[in-house]
Amino acid sequence: MSEHGNWWRKIWNDAPALPASEQKPFLDLNREGEKVLHYLETLRPHLLLEQMVCTAFRASADTLNQATFGGLKQMVTKMGQLYLTMASTLKHLQVCRIYVFPLFLATNCLSVDSEITEHVKRLCVVFEHVEKLLAVAASLHCKFLQAPRLSEVIFSDYYDFYLPTMGTGAVAGNRDMVNSQMTCVFGLAVQ
Repeated sequence: MSEHGNWWRKIWNDAPALPASEQKPFLDLNREGEKVLHYLETLRPHLLLEQMVCTAFRASADTLNQATFGGLKQMVTKMGQLYLTMASTLKHLQVCRIYVFPLFLATNCLSVDSEITEHVKRLCVVFEHVEKLLAVAASLHCKFLQAPRLSEVIFSDYYDFYLPTMGTGAVAGNRDMVNSQMTCVFGLAVQ
């Protein structure tokens, strides 16, 4: 970039020094707004839904990832698995749109729709489990800031207790059972 005759250097040197308020804007805001409205008006509903679902899952995962849980190894692993699961599941949604939706619209095949629904449901279950684990990990981290090793041991025991029920859905909607187990074993309740 510092070579003699470099176009970027020439443009930089030739540009007048003006305050930002006097410079020509990079974008015409009205024109860009019209482009967005046109895009939304012409977008097919299933494509909009796909974009909204992908964006919502990514935003949710990023929000969960911002929680402070003390760097527990199991949670770091679970967060990594969440992103991988999300990527593979949402890829199915996009692949179905590219290859199957034209056929789906032509043949009215319901099996494709139910397959997509199953993928999204599985992802929701994964989110539910990670969210529950993260809530416990963050709660323990806050309560035992001065004793991180104790927090790790308690979470490790809870994780070992909770892990076998993750795939079965037995814990889903059974918060009272988890609270009673945590209260009996550790004297804690999941909040």
